[in-house]
This record gives sequence, structure tokens and C-alpha cells, in this order.
Amino acid sequence: MTEKSKTAYIYAAITVVLWGTLATVSKVLLESLDAMLVLAFTCDVSAGVLFIFNLVRGNIKREKIGSIKNILKMSCLGFIGFFLYNLFYLMGIDLLPSQQAMIINYLWPAMIIVFSCIFLKEDITVKKVTAVILSFVGIIVVAINGNVETLLKSNIKGVCFCLCASVCYGFYAALNKKQKYNKEIAMMFAFGVAGITATVISIAKGSISQISADVLPGLIYDALVVNAVAYTSWMLALEYGNTAVISNLAYLTPFISLVAANIVLNEKISVYSFAGLFMIILGIVVQLLGTRKNYIVEK
Repeated sequence: MTEKSKTAYIYAAITVVLWGTLATVSKVLLESLDAMLVLAFTCDVSAGVLFIFNLVRGNIKREKIGSIKNILKMSCLGFIGFFLYNLFYLMGIDLLPSQQAMIINYLWPAMIIVFSCIFLKEDITVKKVTAVILSFVGIIVVAINGNVETLLKSNIKGVCFCLCASVCYGFYAALNKKQKYNKEIAMMFAFGVAGITATVISIAKGSISQISADVLPGLIYDALVVNAVAYTSWMLALEYGNTAVISNLAYLTPFISLVAANIVLNEKISVYSFAGLFMIILGIVVQLLGTRKNYIVEK
């Protein structure tokens, strides 16, 4: 293994561990804060850090940022893939146990397959159909938790929010794949649009006053570490390593999430949560077999 490859794996490992704490940290923050406010703080800080990152790398140039048309594309897709996705996910986490919300949200790789076939005219293959079916079955296993009546008693609204989040990110990722603009710049614009939108709404709602000294450390960790540092680390991992190999390491994130929820929130890891997650990951593995394509270079 070359020194460059080792560096890539270190960056990827940092990212996976940090992303694995997202659901747990968000659950804790949402006990005191409005989801829109958490989103505003997180995205504003992340956009600022990514601006500095792009500035240092020389990306803040006209030829790197591109035309007004590209800026509009990056902003519109960013609104869907970062503002709507994160808002729906946070609202789902607020209503459900963090492990359940996280696993249901992990339907997004299947959604990428679906939207890629619809919008990018990619071939519908047996592997893709199998992957999508396995993912949906896994979600059902998690939602009913071993008993059909559980689904009726559970928070349907929370489940729907997490499903909407996965649809938003799948739509965003599929359309973002065919764009030729600089992806590092695109991520900065995406966080910027999400942050500005959420901030304006938070100010209008008057929820800014919810920020206190007690929640500030959690907000800073969520914004600076889980998002800004993690996404920056991820981009560096993809740059230094094999994109196809490194990207697939992100699928370890939900397992880290289960452990984090168990330790911090004392959420018992349900055998059905693990079984459902296993089926979802199996669906992803089936899709990846025999291909060098990847679908999560930004997730």
C-alpha cells in the first residue's frame, strides 16, 4: 500500500466515524432545539469552512465556479440534496429512535438507482432490481420491528419524513452525477443555499433565541466536526484514493451509528434493526458487484 493510499484510508476512516455520530448528536440537539435552527447553524458553518477549503485550493476562480447557469444548477440541486434532505432527516430523527430513523434514511442508495434509471436512462438490470427490492424489504423489517401492529402504533409521520429524505438525496445524487461542474464548489454552494434558507426561516420563526450556552457545544460539534470536517476529509479521501473503493467505505457508517446510539442514548440495538440494515447493505453490495461505478462520492 502506497503512502497516498494510506492517507486516503485515514481520511475515509475519520469521515465514517464522524458521520456515524450524526444521528445520535442530532437526536440530542433536537431535544432542545428546532430542526430548522439546527440545520441553519450546521449548514452556515459548513459552508464557511468549505469556502476556506476551496479558497486554499484555488477553486474560487471564475473558471472553477463556472457560469451563472452552473451556479443556478448547483444551488437548485443543493436545495434539494442538502436543505430538503437534511430537514426531512432531522424531522424524522426528532420523532423516531435515532437507529430507526438512520436505517430508514439509508434507502437513499436504492433511490439513486431508481432515479438514475429514470433521468440518466441507465439500464434496468436484474442486479439493480434485486438491490432495490432488498433495500425496501430491509426498510419494512425495521419499520414493523417484527410485528405488523408495530407499524400502526409507530410514528408514521417520522417514517415518512425519513423516506422523503432518502428520496430527496437519491434525486439529488442521480442528477448531480451528470453535471460537469467542480463538485467541491458545488458542495459549498449546496451548504450555502441550505444554510441561508434555514437561517431566514429560523429568524422569521424567532427560534434563534433557542441557542444557549448549554446547546452551543453540541451545535459546534455537529456543524464543525460532523459536517464541515467530515465532508472535507471525505473529499480528500476521494482525491488521494481509489474513488470506487473509498466510496464504498461509507456503507460502514450505519453500523457506527448503531453503536453510538447504544452508548450515548442507551438505545437497545434491535435484532430487527440489525437484520433490516443487513438487507439494505446486502442490496448495495449486490448492486456494486461486477461494477466500478459508485453512487456516493459526496455522501
